[in-house]
Amino acid sequence: MKALYKTSKNNPVISFMDEITQTDTPCIISSITDYSGKDPRIDNEPARVGNPSKVVTTCSDKTISVEQRITSTYDPNLLGLTKPGDLKQAWYDESRGQIEVLPDSKVDTNKNTVTATTNHNSIYFLVDTAKLTTVQVCTPSTCAAPAWTEDFININRPVDPSGQPGDVDIVFLIDDSSSMYDSDKGNFRFTGVYNTISTKLNDNDGFAVINYSDSTQTMVDFTLKGNVTDWTNIQSNIKSIFGGGTNITGALNNAVSLLTSLPSNGKTTMKKIVLLTDGEDPSFDPASYENAKKNNIIIDTIGLSYDETTGNYNKDLLMKIAQETGGEYHFYTQVN
Repeated sequence: MKALYKTSKNNPVISFMDEITQTDTPCIISSITDYSGKDPRIDNEPARVGNPSKVVTTCSDKTISVEQRITSTYDPNLLGLTKPGDLKQAWYDESRGQIEVLPDSKVDTNKNTVTATTNHNSIYFLVDTAKLTTVQVCTPSTCAAPAWTEDFININRPVDPSGQPGDVDIVFLIDDSSSMYDSDKGNFRFTGVYNTISTKLNDNDGFAVINYSDSTQTMVDFTLKGNVTDWTNIQSNIKSIFGGGTNITGALNNAVSLLTSLPSNGKTTMKKIVLLTDGEDPSFDPASYENAKKNNIIIDTIGLSYDETTGNYNKDLLMKIAQETGGEYHFYTQVN
């Protein structure tokens, strides 16, 4: 699938190609717009090559992978002193005012193209890395995540009658709606959940991971941590697969159903849901958290957004869910 975007005569970036991988279902490029003059940080960047373009891709199939390959074609006669080998694809992180290079950028000097893989809508452009003064080379595995990815989830274990720490059965509900592509460009919420599972849970603790948008998908089936033999498989399954809306009600109902179906092990076991989201569910049903409360299930809510008081973010709802079930509410801004 290719979308041709012609720029000015003196602009060495003349086209974008968007290819959706790991699926047979076509996605479409909703828009590719010239972003020149929209942000002085981009306009004044001496390393920028060509006009910046805002690329928005949408998929009709919500289960589709959003990984995409962006290719920019350049005219070597218009590069001036820039060497083709120094060109890389970059995107602009509007929340931090920072240019981030896509590290898998590859230059084909025979075709005069620069190609890189990304997984989110953003503002893209070529940069001359020899001229960059500050740059963040960022992928979920190589970019230093903010502190919340390591300790943003508190376990708060129960204590059994003998005074010993009890066990926890926990379901992580991860918002995988389309807006998260902007709220968490680095997909650090997935890193944070994996870090919590691998470093904070004990062998007798159980866990499951469920993604949700319009619908839900179990990414990791419920299991005891001590029974995990392939951590690489666990980590690879905690990832983004969706897009679409934010069905918090459906996600909570699924998690409550899972936790109430677990057999009792005769020990003091806390049942908990950790709900991560950047938005609101316009058709939210309070019965979903009331059912959790009735079954002694604690819900911790974690808000991920740029601003706690604006946009689609519903602080009051998340606080209400946590308070009614004995959980904690936390908010984290500039998630990526």
